[in-house]
Amino acid sequence: MESKPSKSKEQMDEDSTSRNLRMGAAIAFAFVLLVMGVPLWWKMTEVKRHPLPNARIVALNDISLSIIINVSVHSHDPARTQNIVNGLSNLLNASELFKVNLKPVSLNVNDIDRLDVSALENMKEIHSNDVNSYLLLETSNLPQTAHAVALGAHRTIYFKPSASIEQLHAVFKDVILQEAEMYDSMKAMIEPGFISKSLTSKNRVRTSTNYDVIFSVVSSQPNSVARTWNIRRTLTEFIAPLLEQMSAIAHFNLKSQWLHFIDLEQIAKKNRNDPGPSHILSDKHLPHLISPLEKKLGSGVAKHPCIHFVLYATPCQSNQLYFESPDGSVGAAMLSARWGGIQLLQDSGNVGNCNSTEPYVPNDNQVMSDALSLLRMLLGLQNFSKNALILNSMDARLNLWELDYLIRLRSLEQFAAARLTLNSLARLLNRISNIVITEEVSQAVCESVDAAEKVINNLQSSNASEALKFSKIAFNKAEYAFTHPSLLALLYFPDDQKYAVYIPLFLPIMIPVLLSMKSMRPWFSKKAEKS
Repeated sequence: MESKPSKSKEQMDEDSTSRNLRMGAAIAFAFVLLVMGVPLWWKMTEVKRHPLPNARIVALNDISLSIIINVSVHSHDPARTQNIVNGLSNLLNASELFKVNLKPVSLNVNDIDRLDVSALENMKEIHSNDVNSYLLLETSNLPQTAHAVALGAHRTIYFKPSASIEQLHAVFKDVILQEAEMYDSMKAMIEPGFISKSLTSKNRVRTSTNYDVIFSVVSSQPNSVARTWNIRRTLTEFIAPLLEQMSAIAHFNLKSQWLHFIDLEQIAKKNRNDPGPSHILSDKHLPHLISPLEKKLGSGVAKHPCIHFVLYATPCQSNQLYFESPDGSVGAAMLSARWGGIQLLQDSGNVGNCNSTEPYVPNDNQVMSDALSLLRMLLGLQNFSKNALILNSMDARLNLWELDYLIRLRSLEQFAAARLTLNSLARLLNRISNIVITEEVSQAVCESVDAAEKVINNLQSSNASEALKFSKIAFNKAEYAFTHPSLLALLYFPDDQKYAVYIPLFLPIMIPVLLSMKSMRPWFSKKAEKS
């Protein structure tokens, strides 16, 4: 039997070289795949999550809020002054929300006890310029009314010598501090599901740092209202000063528009209490009036929350049309809670004369008086004429004590909204691990927490203006972080889908590489023996 011829040395060297090349290629493939490819894939599919100040967010829930109020008291008799200070201190400091600091003060003004209220109102040197700082001033020259306490345009509360401590406490608590409304906001901060029973809270527009205030003149007949009526000039004269006064609270964009060939699409019923041709629309019809108008008013394309005022020019046939409120009273304006209001423009001097070609020119004072009343209710301001004598009730601008209340309320509301948003965001991000937390979101959350902490510090140090400024920052930054589009980047791409997508791509390549690694060990062992 013939033996197989042995391989020559050249053939053996050639086989060894070929085997070494194959092993080298396999090692290179394995190195690229395992040492470079796998870490690169792991890094590329990693969810970037910058840290959040979770401990500080939780700590916001445990903060005990206390708003500092400073009150100076002046009366004819120093003993009575001290008695008022002591009595009000005991009554007002029973509050959990407010800490009221009262002190007696002597005003260096000649014949101050003989001056009437109008003269006192014009004396700038006696009135406080600081938010949350008030003066209780006794005077014998109040108008002869049933009220023992009067409020002017400044931060001064006038009271008669006959006023009792209980009367002063009631006015200060219910009118100046509006403690019940503030407690509702504080309770909403503690209990997110809390719904206030206060009509004022239900009417108030939702918290925002920007609003679009839109006045829309609506008519079914284009010639029913004179085009010479300059609605823009009227708004600049009557509405703009009040909005400018509140510029620190929010930015208001005042706009106007005309909409023609639009009817109210509701049938009014005859007013049984009026023998004339008047008709009424019940407040129950208000949602049915607003819904068809909403799509034509442009609020859908507005960037900010809208406050709408619809000025509806009634056709001649519908003149003497009124709204009926829940208490049975009738009027030319109706409030829609948190939305705006509708006013009726009608020529009461041209009833029944539908052949007249003269267009109707609205009375600016009458129309804007109703609009200002609606706007005040939408801002959360109340009519306190039953509680105290309001000296300048016809002024379009806010009294400074009303402005102080809005500053306190907005600071508290925006702080509460920011805190709820931050807590919701922190819980969401801790629960869902594959949501991206970019550096931008993390920075916004940190800035919101910083501002929220400064709100509390400034309220407790009687710096209400700074507290309002930081509450706006906290609110805006929290909303920005919560609505940031990057949070949705990998929300629908969880870890199991990550493997499901990439394994079919890499598995066909990895199988030959892994099998080739099986032969690497003998090859390395043989190389080691030779060496």
